[in-house]
Amino acid sequence: MKYTFLAIYLLSTCAFAEADYCHDEETRISWEKKIKKYPDDNLVLHLAGLHYGLCLMIEKGQISRDKAIDIFESAKGGAVQSRFTEQVLDKKNTDDEI
Repeated sequence: MKYTFLAIYLLSTCAFAEADYCHDEETRISWEKKIKKYPDDNLVLHLAGLHYGLCLMIEKGQISRDKAIDIFESAKGGAVQSRFTEQVLDKKNTDDEI
């Protein structure tokens, strides 16, 4: 289920911490694959767009890398919570139908 994938993915990754993911080819390709695989998943698209935008702002000197990490981690946490809520509601609706 794509929702489970996103929750696991978001819990196990970080966009900027530890390495320079803004210039990492593997990370760029990974985001492109996720966008292609889940073109209708607004949470994936939101986080991918945020990642790209924050990297651009870092490159332009508009924000620090630490600030970008804080912003992305906050958004990621919100996405995980949102996806969890969706899963609970989907399960509840499925259980109600039975």
